[in-house]
Amino acid sequence: SLAKKEHSPEMAMLATRMASAMRHGSRGVFDKVKGMISDMISRLEKEAEAEATKKSYCDKELTETNAKKDYKGDKIAALATKIESATAQSAKLQEEIATLQKE
Repeated sequence: SLAKKEHSPEMAMLATRMASAMRHGSRGVFDKVKGMISDMISRLEKEAEAEATKKSYCDKELTETNAKKDYKGDKIAALATKIESATAQSAKLQEEIATLQKE
């Protein structure tokens, strides 16, 4: 059934109620079914709105996180370059010290 395919217990409940209303039949059966369908649509619209809000929040947070990650990655690269330069400078100075000590 569609309810199982969509993993929707609400839809399964609606189908059960509609089947029950049809079996027990009355003049207002279709009005009752229309009401149940309208309620289901309203509920699904609210869920969709909540999901859209949640997705919007997640997208915003993901964008901010990626920007921070890029910034910190650039900062790490700059610091690594600085460390390499300082290490090279230190090695050069140590060579000069060793040369001066031999003299």
